[in-house]
Amino acid sequence: MPDRAYEWFSLRTILSNFALAQNLTRSQSVIGPLWSLPFEVNMYVLLPIVHRMLSADQSVVAALVVWGWAGLLRVLLLAIGIDVTLIEYMPCFLAGAVAYQIARVNRNRLTGYQLPGYLWPSTIIVLGALHVLLSAEFPAHPFLSDYTVCLVLGLVIPYFSDLGTSILTNAGRAIATYSYGVYLFHIPIMWLAFVRLTSSLPVRWAVFTVLSSVIPWLSYQLLEAPVIAIGKKIADRWAQQTACVTEGAFRAAAR
Repeated sequence: MPDRAYEWFSLRTILSNFALAQNLTRSQSVIGPLWSLPFEVNMYVLLPIVHRMLSADQSVVAALVVWGWAGLLRVLLLAIGIDVTLIEYMPCFLAGAVAYQIARVNRNRLTGYQLPGYLWPSTIIVLGALHVLLSAEFPAHPFLSDYTVCLVLGLVIPYFSDLGTSILTNAGRAIATYSYGVYLFHIPIMWLAFVRLTSSLPVRWAVFTVLSSVIPWLSYQLLEAPVIAIGKKIADRWAQQTACVTEGAFRAAAR
């Protein structure tokens, strides 16, 4: 981190960062952006369960109930003094499940009632302002503004149409592809370009711009893409095995 003195991390901290389990081991993240990734890993474990629950129900209310349970659980545990770090952001993630359920249940009805995509930036600005207002109104409970704004976000996402293919959407797709590397590497690159280097400001900006493009691209090509491919192979094999077991069960029942 550019604004901190160097310190040596323990083996426990380093292993926790490699496992993305800092929130479980209460270890410090080796770089700031890593703080959120353990919560994403927790989400990936939870989402298949939520997906199975919602797939069996054709009601948006079911998703709202799941979101409400998560928020209520957080409030109750806080009230009795129990550490709730593990579920701190669960209602934020579950707002996405609400959006998914709305889109799935109302897929046919939404087609003629969607707002144009170019209004989306304005919506984000309004929700950002709402978050600021709620945070100021309830400073002792900052999670209330997080949960509320995320829920509103989940409720409105399905009512916006996608933009058509254009230079803007192609650029957005490229940025999204490499965004994970940008997210992880931007602080070390900033440190190198603006703290470590003593060249003129234009040179430092040039170094920052080039490295911010090249390093995330290399990260994706050499690490992310190969591992994603492995994950897809495992998922496809698992799906095939599940399909075979299901087909065998149906045949056995038919006999």
